[in-house]
Amino acid sequence: MRIRRFTLAITGASGALYGLRTAEEILKSGAHLTLLVTRAGFAVLKEECSLDWHGSPAEIGARMCSHFNVDQAKLAYHAEDDLYAPIASGSAAANTMIVAPCSMGSLSRIAGGNSGNLIERCADVMLKEKKPLILVPRETPLNEIHLENMLKLARMDAAIIPAMPAFYHHPRSVNDMVDFVVGRVLDMAGIEHSLFCRWGGRKGMTDDYHAAIAEKVRDNRRIDDDEALFLFQHHDLLTIGELAAMANERKNSRKVFFNVNRHINHTNICVNRCKFCAFVRAADQPGAYLYDLDEIRNRATEALQQGATEIHIVGGLHPDLPFDFYLEMLRTVREVSPSLHIKHSQLWRSIIWQSFATAPSVRPWSSSRRPDWARCRAVEQRYSAKASGNSSARKKFRAKGGLP
Repeated sequence: MRIRRFTLAITGASGALYGLRTAEEILKSGAHLTLLVTRAGFAVLKEECSLDWHGSPAEIGARMCSHFNVDQAKLAYHAEDDLYAPIASGSAAANTMIVAPCSMGSLSRIAGGNSGNLIERCADVMLKEKKPLILVPRETPLNEIHLENMLKLARMDAAIIPAMPAFYHHPRSVNDMVDFVVGRVLDMAGIEHSLFCRWGGRKGMTDDYHAAIAEKVRDNRRIDDDEALFLFQHHDLLTIGELAAMANERKNSRKVFFNVNRHINHTNICVNRCKFCAFVRAADQPGAYLYDLDEIRNRATEALQQGATEIHIVGGLHPDLPFDFYLEMLRTVREVSPSLHIKHSQLWRSIIWQSFATAPSVRPWSSSRRPDWARCRAVEQRYSAKASGNSSARKKFRAKGGLP
């Protein structure tokens, strides 16, 4: 099978990462890569990517091979003034040339047929040989000269792919945005990839990429760093869960364990108005309730008698409950049984809420903080009348026996 040969040039425009990621994907595809960098391009690589590639051409080539973890049979480097390099001739030109990023100066000289260095000469060769030339300009705003040069090159069948990331694939990082542009370059170059989810596809892994990773998991082989990063950056939790279940079953067979969980929803009065929630009530709405500590103790006791191993305390974000109430609620459940595991998803939400609603900010982790019993009583008095018509499970808040 004939190996495809690519030339990639990194010029002095900002965005050297586009060139590096493109190089990585070309090498990953198994193709041969000749990498060219202008003097300004080396400066940008050092400034933006902390890559100080200096020395003789042989030394720079060795550093590049080390960076991309390939041998010299896969990656070649030529200095920008080396017009004797094989790729400077149409008889030995690469299959495709990419300039990423492409500075406006390089764009102008390529458009004008100025072969002052190896990069410009190689681009000229691609145009005269009618081979693919892909330019990734990175500049903003664009003046009339820039636009005219792009139009001129486009009319000569060069592909102009500005470094303009899209957002329909829901990028979560700068790398995601870079990969989108690199992916479009690879599409134009005819290199298969899975760098982003295409429009109309599901928001997650492509079926082919999923199958490749799933095959590794099934064969008990470790996935590589790129595959792990891909899983981390994508949102397809069902597919990731499927792979995790496959690995778990191989390791632990079909053994499972259960805990007996009981929810105690101490109130449905909440300052939030989440659209999906049918549980929330305002304090003056029918059905609004607030458990007191007696009711919480009774429900924890009942759960323990029924074999519960875990109490999950969750409820509305009550606008008037002091932080001390939540501490007393935890103490009450702990008094019922020290062995009951407590999950309290409400606690940290309450800390955050109190930090906004109280001045100075509440610091509940301070051992010197004393309960604000006066505020507890105020809440009790405010809600006692509203709760009088409710069942015993919807009593007003009152701190039983703990009030001094």
